[in-house]
Amino acid sequence: MGHFGWWIVVLVTFAAVFLEMGGLILWWKRKAISVRVRSGWRLALFDLHHTIGILALPMMLLLAVTGVATLWMAIAADMGASLLVIFNGLRLMKQ
Repeated sequence: MGHFGWWIVVLVTFAAVFLEMGGLILWWKRKAISVRVRSGWRLALFDLHHTIGILALPMMLLLAVTGVATLWMAIAADMGASLLVIFNGLRLMKQ
């Protein structure tokens, strides 16, 4: 990747840490690690997003700060999240 690639990794690492800290600050108001499934699917997905995010935060920070999170790991995570959203949307369209 060379020098240019190194700078891309540094910028992406700073962006990841910034976004993770922003998520922690936004979560701090409620401080809830629970999923309300009886309150409708939108609220359940909202709670699930927050719960998974806060539980995965230590590992994501560790990976970002140590530089282990490579570009390919980010692509795989993004592709997995995209597929999850697509399949969930298809499931909801069938209802």
